[in-house]
Amino acid sequence: EAVAPHFTFASDDFQTRDVINKSQLIGYGVWNPQSMYRVRILAHETTHPNLAKEIRQLRKQVQRGETEDVDDIILRLILRRKVSDAILTRLALDLPADDTNTYR
Repeated sequence: EAVAPHFTFASDDFQTRDVINKSQLIGYGVWNPQSMYRVRILAHETTHPNLAKEIRQLRKQVQRGETEDVDDIILRLILRRKVSDAILTRLALDLPADDTNTYR
């Protein structure tokens, strides 16, 4: 998750979790400590507001203790939405077409 304000969290203690839980969700991403780009934002609040709303609802379930881990569910939601968006974009552009077989 990408949260605002910007903090770096290196530990897994209760104080750190408290700060994360009180932060405002701005997007959801994946973390790679080996990459030059540490977090790749997959869904940002401004580009996917409905998806962000679904993610916030899932996070609230965790905070209320209704469920333990929703990371897999959230990632599946994002991937489904991204694949659906890609399909709709290609259909809107009439791709693939006779004169091309790719889209970037």
